[in-house]
Amino acid sequence: MAAFLVYMALLGGARHVLGDGVGIAAFVVMALALSTALWWFTAWLMLKGQVRLRVLLPSGLITAIALPAHALSATLWMPDNVTSNDHQCGIFGVALAQPGQKLIPREHKTGRGGRRQLGADQHTPGGLTGSC
Repeated sequence: MAAFLVYMALLGGARHVLGDGVGIAAFVVMALALSTALWWFTAWLMLKGQVRLRVLLPSGLITAIALPAHALSATLWMPDNVTSNDHQCGIFGVALAQPGQKLIPREHKTGRGGRRQLGADQHTPGGLTGSC
């Protein structure tokens, strides 16, 4: 948990310091390196350090590349859901859109303010509704 919090803090600080323009390229490289390190360390930790780090590097690198690629591609294969959840809940809503689209197919009704809401008879597992 501490490693993940450090990862998020470093990414947030780097994005703020590097800014826009040319800094975006440096940020992407830094984010890829930090993400690889996080997933590399996570695999090593979950395997209780019994597997050498060198063996786990490819899985960390693949995961670090695949996760942002999946998130970026989501705007192509589910644009309405991502846009709606982004407007309603911010980046957290986009994260919720990912599993919700695949695991819980459901129809949405438009509510007040053009927001998409679940109907009264449509609930997700665990009693959750369509709000943040």
